[in-house]
Amino acid sequence: MSKQINWGVLGLGKIAKKFLHDLNLSRIGNVYAVGSRNLDKANQYKSTFYADKAYGSYSSLLEDPLIDVVYIATPHSHHYPLLIECIDRGINVLCEKPICVNQNQLLDIQKRANDKGVFVMEALWTRFLPFFEPLMETIESFDSSIRALYAEFCFTSEYDSSSRLYDPLLAGGSLMDIGIYPVFLALQIMGSPQNILTNGYVSKGVDLRFSSIFDYGEGRSAMVSSDITTDSNVQALIKCGNSSIVIPERWHESDLFISKEGRNFREYRYPKIGFGYYHEIEHVNEMILDGQKESSKFNLENSIELMGNLDHIRDQIGLVYPDNIESVRN
Repeated sequence: MSKQINWGVLGLGKIAKKFLHDLNLSRIGNVYAVGSRNLDKANQYKSTFYADKAYGSYSSLLEDPLIDVVYIATPHSHHYPLLIECIDRGINVLCEKPICVNQNQLLDIQKRANDKGVFVMEALWTRFLPFFEPLMETIESFDSSIRALYAEFCFTSEYDSSSRLYDPLLAGGSLMDIGIYPVFLALQIMGSPQNILTNGYVSKGVDLRFSSIFDYGEGRSAMVSSDITTDSNVQALIKCGNSSIVIPERWHESDLFISKEGRNFREYRYPKIGFGYYHEIEHVNEMILDGQKESSKFNLENSIELMGNLDHIRDQIGLVYPDNIESVRN
């Protein structure tokens, strides 16, 4: 199959490197253009990842009429305005998570995308990894409902005021960067909770850690957490009566999960292609070729539900970003 979808990539950081590597593995997608506010950097990425074009500004890339879809990999605070610019130009978008800073921004994006008839999806790549659908099928095969879920994402970092992770102007902190993954898993597997109880710590405008209990009634719960000051194995555990599932170290990018029923253990392996971004890339390619305006696996309603729960957690720990990145355009 020939390369039929021209991709542009905005924001050339660590994630963009892995994404571009996997885009070069695509059956359908073409690494057409890369865009940065630094033309030298864009030219470096153009050479490394065999792009057709390099642009020294985001707007100049978006003016290229041959772009079919854009991947936004900028800091969080830039997602919303760039989404608007893409949508206004009628360009399909895959936007790195979190797709916006708050739910109100995302509701605005949903309306704009519907009005323009363009494809928009949040790049929650875990949902598209080969292990994820077999995981859901295995859970559904259990005799009893889920009683508890535990998911975490932690790593150690040193405070650096110049890092996006510690910059409130870029919507930094643990929740938006890595805490989104455990919250996503709880919602995908158990749905939206009846209540949320959260503890966390905000310093210099960003959260360093949070821990939430999602209450589903009848003693059923999910415990989700993230921390950028301590390390962990980044595991997930799902308990269903006499059965349980462990997604081992770095569960969000896993190739396997382990099921336990009684005393019987079974390991399920589902190797990913490349770094794993390949799978969401091919999904977007297929959706666009099929004329779809939303993902059949993770649509904007899923993202709105996720963002609403992130907003609730932020409210409980007092995490508020500057007005200029929280506001919604008229």
